[in-house]
Amino acid sequence: MKIVMDQHHGKWPFPLIGHRILKTAFAVFICLLIHIARGYRGGVAESCITAIICMQPYAKKVRKSAGDRITGTIMGGFWGLAFLLLVTWLPGTENHMLLVYVMMSLGVILAVYTCVLLNIADAAALSAIVFLCLVLKFPEADPSLPETLLRIMDTVIGALVATAVNTFRIPTRKRLDRVFFLQLNHLAADRYSRISSRVLTELNRLYDSGCRICLETPYAPAFLISQLQTLHINMPVIVLGGAALYDIRENVYREVQEIPHEDVDYLVEMIEMLGLCGVIFTIRGRTMMLFHVGEMNQQEIEDYRMMRRSPYRNYLPGSYSSEDQILAVRMILDEAQAQVFELWLMGNITIAERFHVVRIPRPKHPGETLFYFYKRGVSIEACQKHLLDYEKKEEGEVLNPVIIQPISARYDPERDAVHLLNRIKAMFQKPLWIRDRKEKANNQ
Repeated sequence: MKIVMDQHHGKWPFPLIGHRILKTAFAVFICLLIHIARGYRGGVAESCITAIICMQPYAKKVRKSAGDRITGTIMGGFWGLAFLLLVTWLPGTENHMLLVYVMMSLGVILAVYTCVLLNIADAAALSAIVFLCLVLKFPEADPSLPETLLRIMDTVIGALVATAVNTFRIPTRKRLDRVFFLQLNHLAADRYSRISSRVLTELNRLYDSGCRICLETPYAPAFLISQLQTLHINMPVIVLGGAALYDIRENVYREVQEIPHEDVDYLVEMIEMLGLCGVIFTIRGRTMMLFHVGEMNQQEIEDYRMMRRSPYRNYLPGSYSSEDQILAVRMILDEAQAQVFELWLMGNITIAERFHVVRIPRPKHPGETLFYFYKRGVSIEACQKHLLDYEKKEEGEVLNPVIIQPISARYDPERDAVHLLNRIKAMFQKPLWIRDRKEKANNQ
């Protein structure tokens, strides 16, 4: 299994200039070139503003955005022409500019509301801009149809340029046989942190290009769902440290490593005997549910009060049923309790024979520890193998797993996650004229 290391990128303290910024600047430059080609006629400001507004992070959205904004442009031009004809028809309006400005403000309402009625609310701002570009020149503005069409054409040029720039792609060769395994804590430090919008955008670009990235987390799917609602994810994810393979697209568990109920009953009895508290993670149908056992300590009460607010976590009273699939049992202990409990675990042969136990620090709570109990044999590596078998589309197809792992102890997800994703992109696709060293050697 191939392991890819990503070096630390913390020397430059500012974020790098992203693709969207570069594409926006290039689209503006093209609008300026078109302005030169037109003999410096028309409104170059309208073209550039439209190009900036229409630029989207994803290519598949820019086409719809451009169409909506062209429609919004036409509506803004229509109301602008109607306004100019009205104020020109009314005598003496140029001497009552306060009244004219009130009418302009009402015209903005018409331009925006028309877009709302046409279900193109995203184009409302541009419609208002086109309207104002026409009417703010009053009383010098020309209330003619050719002038209005010229302003509309200026805006359409910007929308078309943005569409062309955003959809252009350098021809590349893609390694569709590679499956990249990426831990979620390399994108967000812990389950209390948010993944930045920039990281989600870069992830979406990779998913949209066909890159297969499997996310892994030691936590339940609720953490994933709450973080990744806007993600165009194309693969199941590994949750609860490899205890399950969850397809977030279909809301179904593709693979489950279920703990036998008699083993869970034994563990619950031990937890209650020791005066501790645990949380049981179970699946009933397609829904994950959580049950508390034992007397809740202060740490569990705090965690429960925080996590129960999420619509994706189902805490239920009572106990699990015989039909439930039990994936894990989790405990939160302070440092003193954790040391005593670990000594007890080491002396309990039954626990060692029945469970795979993982101890990790509780994020953002120094001195507190999480204990996870899984079915014996559960591991990330085993779940990765299940995923590769599930993803094979044809008999004999070979999928190459690639594990992404930062090597630097100073790695900061908020600062360095984009660099990590750029590393995945470099391994997934290359321009057609760039060949791997291995391929070059084979051709010589």
